Amino acid sequence: MSEKEVLAQRFEEHRSHLRAVASQAITFARFAEAAHAVLVNGVPGVVAMAEGRALSVMAFTVQDGRITALDILTDPERLARIDLSVVRGG
Repeated sequence: MSEKEVLAQRFEEHRSHLRAVASQAITFARFAEAAHAVLVNGVPGVVAMAEGRALSVMAFTVQDGRITALDILTDPERLARIDLSVVRGG
């Protein structure tokens, strides 16, 4: 099998995964304008806001300068209990 054929086969094997990642990236890209850098339980994070409320909170685990884990909270009931006064400016 040629190198080109091997690469084409690998692409086909990962196509659905690639499509899912691209779809998520597009979904969350619209929140970029409303994203605020925050500390989440003492680690770097981002909160995405719209109309004064949190849409999501993301916390990054960083090891050796690389993000090794990403925890995302999108549950509206849990988000409503978070104190976001610093992000809102109050």
